[in-house]
Amino acid sequence: MKTIRRFIVALSAIWGCGIYASDTPPVAVTLIPHGTTFKSFADYEQSIRSDENTYKGEEIRSAEFEIRDTKNRLRIIRFPYRFEFGHGFKDVRPARAPSTWSDGFPEEALRRIGKVAPGEYQLAFYVNGIRASNVVSIQIDPAYDASKAPTLQLGILEPHPLGRIARVILWAIGPTPTDEQFTNIALYSSPVWIDGLERVRSMVVWTGSVGPVQSGHRFFLMIEPGGYTPPADPEKEHTYVFKFGRHATTPLRVDPFETKLGMAWDGTSSQLEDLPRSRALLQGKILNAKAEPAIGYQVFLRANGAPQATEYTDPQGEYTFPNIPPGTFTVVVFPPPPAGSPTLSKDGVILEGDKTCLINFSFKNRYRFSGRVVEVNGKPVRDVDVMTTWKDHDTGFEFCASTKSGDDGSYQVDGPYPKISYVGIGCTGTHPAPRYDVKPGDTNVIFIMKR
Repeated sequence: MKTIRRFIVALSAIWGCGIYASDTPPVAVTLIPHGTTFKSFADYEQSIRSDENTYKGEEIRSAEFEIRDTKNRLRIIRFPYRFEFGHGFKDVRPARAPSTWSDGFPEEALRRIGKVAPGEYQLAFYVNGIRASNVVSIQIDPAYDASKAPTLQLGILEPHPLGRIARVILWAIGPTPTDEQFTNIALYSSPVWIDGLERVRSMVVWTGSVGPVQSGHRFFLMIEPGGYTPPADPEKEHTYVFKFGRHATTPLRVDPFETKLGMAWDGTSSQLEDLPRSRALLQGKILNAKAEPAIGYQVFLRANGAPQATEYTDPQGEYTFPNIPPGTFTVVVFPPPPAGSPTLSKDGVILEGDKTCLINFSFKNRYRFSGRVVEVNGKPVRDVDVMTTWKDHDTGFEFCASTKSGDDGSYQVDGPYPKISYVGIGCTGTHPAPRYDVKPGDTNVIFIMKR
């Protein structure tokens, strides 16, 4: 029976998973927290591990988390997930696959999730609409007290859709041990008992900071059977026990080919309905300069000069702000980095508790002007920032864009509105006065730099 099951899992990996989707995502992700408890999703910290060898170099159009209510068999939410650092997903189009990182859910995700009842929830990670991770199960319990939890816990990760074997993980969580030698690096380098035999990690490389194990702190340790001396067969069932001094876990027996959670998840995916989403007070669609759906654009709410909330456009260029309190806001739209410019904004947006406000933005270029930046003697000046503001008085939209002068001092700026309210030079020291008389179609807007 076990041989048959392994054969099925192997075929699933080769065919893009019979039990999973028919296509395979460009990157595989392993979700790490499993079988643990959090007071709320606000306390949830998701450690993610991704193998660069599985990255195919394909465009990642979307990266999303899905959360399900296990008991009631309900899909709670699927929401976009972004990674804000250089080696991870750059918006939704990464330069390469990320390796390992830990992060909590961002505020826009927590706002979408809202309040959930205590109970068991399952999570999975999707790339381009295809499940790209294992399925993990966690408990949400507002009364959870980490100081009363076992000091050491062991959990198992199921294989993810690309057929990788499961990994056993260990986390340390309150109460705080009194042994000062019980540190995160001690956990990492200590032996593990597999099938009753002590096994030592073959190579220990620790690059992070060293600190004591404390109540409520999780220190994740990937336990790969083949990475110990003597090694254990990673494709066979084993019983694991982790010990450090007087601290020890209960035995955990693991079958690396067990995929109950994943099979149940995929088997019910087409049958589940989304819970009613929180009604959005603000939503809309954004088009880029080519009048195409603007993917991964940041939509920012500000009130009285202070940031209030942030959302991002989906693959259709649409954005939604659920669970926003009523008030008067400025809405600002930024393209994905590294562009950062141009931006679109609208002041005086009033959100009321019983209405949904629909605001669409378009970066489509309809107008242009051009000119040059030169010295008094006519010599061109390169790499000078030319900053512009365009306004649509009928709708209240404001468009800000900038560019740099070229080697010959020339520049051109495109914008969506016929009214150009400001054109100026951004530089230190003495510089020309701004222009307020520029019109679309002008081709000789000259700025003279005095050196």
